[in-house]
Amino acid sequence: NAGAFIMHPVLKGRYKYRYTENHAFWQVIHFINGPAYITVVTFLFQALSCDFDEDADNPTLIEQKTIICFKDPAHLRMAVAAMIALALYLTQATLVPTLTYKETMFNKQLDVLYVPVYVQGHWILKAIYAAVYVTFYGYNEITRVLCLLAVNVLMLILQVYVQPCSIRAINVMRTASFTSATWAALSSALYLYFTEGQDAACESFGFLLLIMLSGFVMVFGGSFLYYKAT
Repeated sequence: NAGAFIMHPVLKGRYKYRYTENHAFWQVIHFINGPAYITVVTFLFQALSCDFDEDADNPTLIEQKTIICFKDPAHLRMAVAAMIALALYLTQATLVPTLTYKETMFNKQLDVLYVPVYVQGHWILKAIYAAVYVTFYGYNEITRVLCLLAVNVLMLILQVYVQPCSIRAINVMRTASFTSATWAALSSALYLYFTEGQDAACESFGFLLLIMLSGFVMVFGGSFLYYKAT
């Protein structure tokens, strides 16, 4: 991805035109750095996802129970390769955010751009979210959900503070989305706290879903009314 953008100032004339107007190529670049971002980061962090419950001294890899974490040479090679790939991927995703390059957009009149510093911070917070989600399986569930809640709150604060998009409607919708995600995480944390150790936890799961859906309706409904009124 970074190499793709390095080529932009290097090429000249018709070669540069063909390069920037190659829609299939830029679709792949945007897909890797956009929709596939959380998938790639989560997959790489799985190399560090170990199960400490059965034997804390010899934790096993969750995806492959026959591999002893940090002792088996196969896991050491896997972890090093995953961390190198993660460092390269996060660097190119945060330092070269594709969503800020207007020359790669197909519709030249479209102005759905984001502030570069916001894109960088957003990608880093998403990487932290994936790391917590994957590697905190050995911890108490409430601790894991509270950490995810903290990351959601940071992403919401970043969105509200920066208002990154040039189109107001998109900012309102993104704020509503992050507020809903924070509400879902908060509801999940409260659910785990009040049902900890109870046998009837599954019976109250429907009530949790009702609370979450009610929150979503209120958040998105309120955002729509706010947008229409202002």
